[in-house]
Order: sequence, then structure tokens, then C-alpha cells
Amino acid sequence: MNSIDRNQTEQNHQDLSGQEAVKKIQELVKKGQNCFFCTAVGSNGSSAARPMNVRQVDEEGNLWFLSASDSHQNKELALDPSVKLYFQGSDHSDFLQLNGKATISRDRVKIEELWEIVDTASLFSQLSSA
Repeated sequence: MNSIDRNQTEQNHQDLSGQEAVKKIQELVKKGQNCFFCTAVGSNGSSAARPMNVRQVDEEGNLWFLSASDSHQNKELALDPSVKLYFQGSDHSDFLQLNGKATISRDRVKIEELWEIVDTASLFSQLSSA
């Protein structure tokens, strides 16, 4: 154990499974909805890591993302579905790293459920008036 861990009083590591793991994933992803989505292989000069927004964590603990059908990550996932996801829920804590296998869904109903149109003109006018 290193000196920093010896001096910390809080429990900063948990190996969870089942519903306990799903609830913890939902809790931490709600705090930090963006993660680094890392594929096992890079394509076309890609670093194999990119920030992505989690659209949903379902009751089984599956994380749902949206990506373009011709994206680099989809091409990389076709070669190897292994992924690592890195989250940070706050400035100093709530770090989460997940390992898993990704699948690509083309389910139009699910895509429409996850899709959110962002009114960028309204967003930028709110930011400029702040």
C-alpha cells in the first residue's frame, strides 16, 4: 500500500457485483455522464480513446451510447468488442473504471428513445448572457 492510501480514512476501492454493482454504476454515471470510451484497437490513426456521453444505464447495468454508424469506434468494435470506460464523478473522488464487451445496436426505437436534439442557438445565447 502506498503512503497516500495509508493516510486516507475513507474506503476508496470496491469490487461489486449484481444489483449492488448496477446501482453504484447508475449513481456514479449520473454524477459524471461523460467518460473516456477506449477500444482495444485504433483505426485510421485514432488513439482508440474518445470522450463519449452515456445516454442511459439500464436496469441490467448496460450503458447506452450513441455514435455515427460510420464512426471510428464502431469500426474498432467490429475488430474487437473489448472496451474500457473511465469516469470521474467529481473533482476529487467517484472514479469508476469499467471493462466490458460492446455491441452495436441499430434498433430505431431505442435510438429515438436515447436521441436528444440540442438547440445550440438557445444554448449559446444562454451562455453569452451569463
